[in-house]
Amino acid sequence: MHRIFIDKCSGKNTDRPELKKMLDYLGGGNFLVVSEYVRLARSSADMLDL
Repeated sequence: MHRIFIDKCSGKNTDRPELKKMLDYLGGGNFLVVSEYVRLARSSADMLDL
């Protein structure tokens, strides 16, 4: 089953409802595809925090 999470908020904003849903959904054996990494996080430090 494929799940798509779409967030319209900026990557710099950490209070993103769809981001929280996605992180809660991901688990063992799942993977994440992001069209542009800057859509997920604004810096390497932000990405590592996720």
